[in-house]
Amino acid sequence: MIIRKDQSVCGYPIADIRKLLRAIGWLDVSPKFFEQLLGLSPKQAERLASRLEKGGYICKVGKDGQTLYRTTLDGNRLAGATTRTISRKVAERNLKEFMRRVDAVNSNPDYMYTVTGVMLFGSMLTDRDKVGDIDLALQLQRKPFDDETYTRAAAERVRVAIERGRWFTNIVDRAFWPIIEIKVFLKSKMRGLSVHDLEELQHLPAFDCKVLLGSTNEFAALLPQAKFVP
Repeated sequence: MIIRKDQSVCGYPIADIRKLLRAIGWLDVSPKFFEQLLGLSPKQAERLASRLEKGGYICKVGKDGQTLYRTTLDGNRLAGATTRTISRKVAERNLKEFMRRVDAVNSNPDYMYTVTGVMLFGSMLTDRDKVGDIDLALQLQRKPFDDETYTRAAAERVRVAIERGRWFTNIVDRAFWPIIEIKVFLKSKMRGLSVHDLEELQHLPAFDCKVLLGSTNEFAALLPQAKFVP
């Protein structure tokens, strides 16, 4: 997705909304998160959450009696938006590097999940010389830990992250760190990457896609509206 710096979303500069959506990442957050990040009052944060939900950028999720929000596909696309295009040559180089990092994740015993599927969709499947971003859907599978072992291993991954300077904003961030750290590594310092969970694509109308890793038949069962190209 390509944006202009002078655009606004829900009455706020698009740069602020992009910053917010990027910070949410793969977390589930309350409007308090909006307050802290953008310096809003509680009423302003509630109002912005409502507007973003109506705009399709976030959706409500109920958890432990709380009303929390997570980003949608459109929200993640805006989070990954850029004010400039990248050449197909750069995009192809970054995609190649992304897949190299996928191999690195899958060969590293310290990670607690395996990347079992990668699917490409969006402008990279066109013949344009310039693309806005590299849209990728990711499928992860937890390694065969029992629950007790998983809990201990996850705590160790959090400890290592803190030692390396990672700051966790809340307990949800900590709980999902074994997944988040993989996505952070895959995207780190590469322009134009927009990474999504497969579940996000289930709400899209018909679209073209290309399987880079995993089973096309399995993806087709999850995404019956998708057209798979070679």
